[in-house]
Amino acid sequence: MKTWERPLLLAAATAMAAMALLSACKKDDDPAPEDRFDRTALLSDVAHRVIVPAYDALALSADSLRDAAQAFAAAPDDAALQALRTRWNAARERWAACEMFRFAFQYEQSINDQIASWPINATVIEGEIGGSGPIDEAYITSTGTTRKGFSAVEYLLYTAPDDPAAVVAAFTTGAHADRRATYLVSLCTHIAARTRALAQAWDTDGQNYASTFISNTQSDISGSLNLLVNAWVEHIEYTRRMKVEIPHGIENGGTPLPDAVEDRRSHRSLANIRAGIRQWKAILSCGDGTGIDDNLDAVDARYEGSALSGRIRAQLDACTAACDAITVPLDEAVLSQPEAVDALYLAIKRLTVLTKLDMASSLGVIITFSDNDGD
Repeated sequence: MKTWERPLLLAAATAMAAMALLSACKKDDDPAPEDRFDRTALLSDVAHRVIVPAYDALALSADSLRDAAQAFAAAPDDAALQALRTRWNAARERWAACEMFRFAFQYEQSINDQIASWPINATVIEGEIGGSGPIDEAYITSTGTTRKGFSAVEYLLYTAPDDPAAVVAAFTTGAHADRRATYLVSLCTHIAARTRALAQAWDTDGQNYASTFISNTQSDISGSLNLLVNAWVEHIEYTRRMKVEIPHGIENGGTPLPDAVEDRRSHRSLANIRAGIRQWKAILSCGDGTGIDDNLDAVDARYEGSALSGRIRAQLDACTAACDAITVPLDEAVLSQPEAVDALYLAIKRLTVLTKLDMASSLGVIITFSDNDGD
């Protein structure tokens, strides 16, 4: 070995030893930034401040919907129909706040498919009403998703959206009026049963999914934070594509599809989107509790020089503003206000990027769902 080589080798060996020592110290004493945050506090506040209250409110509202359906079936008239429509809208609003929680019991029991599948098949529903087979809650449970749930109830209550008398007539003097009423009550009874089971599953006296959710603090794909973020981002993409993009005609060569709008008969599609946005905001901040924004701030997550949490919050506000800028029902807006609908689509798409890429990366979350829409 040449004399001049020895100092270089010594320096290299010293550097390698130092790196090894630093690596060992980091491994033992310095966890990854995303693991330094109190994840238990986050998951506890999400469970007790957001998820459980949303499920409890949904179950109560669905019980009220069932009771109103029974009252209407017993004495169909305009007043009873209006009361039932009001209860349906309230329960539908409550579901919009729960739709995104597609994990744990809600995923295992296919609750979304059981009570919130759309579009429905009106021809099949009318065929069942005009048939002779038994109609009860057990039948609704076992039948296909295109003939049950909130959208099937909407169809029966808003068959003639601007002519309540025609709707009442279908339940009084119309063909198969009694079976139509039985079908309606069975649909609402099924919704109430499924949502009650959902609320009870998260109750401390039930299967206590809340405790399991809070205790799964690990950072792998089975950890609750990973499940929550995946469900959140998936719902953002679902809202963007199914509730805006497809009706807007983006996947149809630019030709709008007003019939593809969710809950178009009752004209509450924009209300559903707003309710979803409100719940996205609740997940971010958990009110004055510990939310995902606190986790992002704890790891100093940044976006273009500013706090990522603030950027996501601002984009959520932009989504709400874009919704509010549409001044007619969405099925009309895709034809008469295409620029406003496009602005809503782009606002939600920007939120998708912020949450799916920047937020997930900052939190060490692995996105596991497949969007299948080319983004």
